[in-house]
Amino acid sequence: MTHNSFADNQTDCPIYYSEKLRLGLAQIAFVLAMTGSLGIAYGHAYGAPFGFLIGGIASFSALLLAFLWAPKVEVTRSYFQVGKAKLELKFVGDAKLLDSDLTKRSVRQPTNPPGYQLVRPWIAESIVIIVSDTTDPHPFWQVSSRNPTALLAALNSAKLATEGTDGKS
Repeated sequence: MTHNSFADNQTDCPIYYSEKLRLGLAQIAFVLAMTGSLGIAYGHAYGAPFGFLIGGIASFSALLLAFLWAPKVEVTRSYFQVGKAKLELKFVGDAKLLDSDLTKRSVRQPTNPPGYQLVRPWIAESIVIIVSDTTDPHPFWQVSSRNPTALLAALNSAKLATEGTDGKS
């Protein structure tokens, strides 16, 4: 899954694609409803001002944490990063776009050995990448994306750039 820190110090590496898998509007509304309920409960028990304070703090904290902890999907000339996992581009094999039905079905069906999946239920489409590294415990990665076509194009562009650079070395 993670191949050491081969690209951690590469600050001049161009970024071909970057996306944060943040909450959608429905999930934000759900968080606000739940934290608002908490405020109502505390307001009923300890008074409205305290309830507003608790509800406000809980809402702000929950949304801030969800925003800050949203996983990143990034493609550079050296690696493909999904959350904290990094895969060198030379190990990125064939990639395929999955529509919403295939994404739902693939998450429900267990595989052996299991693939690395970073799939968010509020993001309909995903891509599947075959991992060509035989030492990697995951034969494929499945990744949610709001723009899977652009992610596939970025992976292909970065792989072509890497192959062109490797051939000249």
